[in-house]
Amino acid sequence: MSRLIHSLEAVDDVSLHVSSLPVVSFLTDQHDLDVLRRVLVQAVRRATCRTYAMEALNWLLRSISQTSCLHDLFWHFVTALSSSSPSGN
Repeated sequence: MSRLIHSLEAVDDVSLHVSSLPVVSFLTDQHDLDVLRRVLVQAVRRATCRTYAMEALNWLLRSISQTSCLHDLFWHFVTALSSSSPSGN
C-alpha cells in the first residue's frame, strides 16, 4: 500500500491516473459476460486439448523403435499442423 501511495505522489491528477489504468478501465466498461465466459471456456478447452496432444506426442516419441516410425510420426504431425486454419483454431 505504501508503494502505491509513493507512486501516486508524483501524479498531478490522481483520479485521471487511476481511471487510465487498464484494470480500472476494464472494470468500468460494459462487457457481455456470457460471451466472455464462452470465450474463456473455449480457450481452456483448446489449451487442454493441446496439452493432451503434446503428452500423446511425447509418449509416441518415447515408444518408437524404428526410424521409419519416427519419420511417419513427424510426417503426420507436420501435415496436421499445416492443414490447420490460419486463424489458429
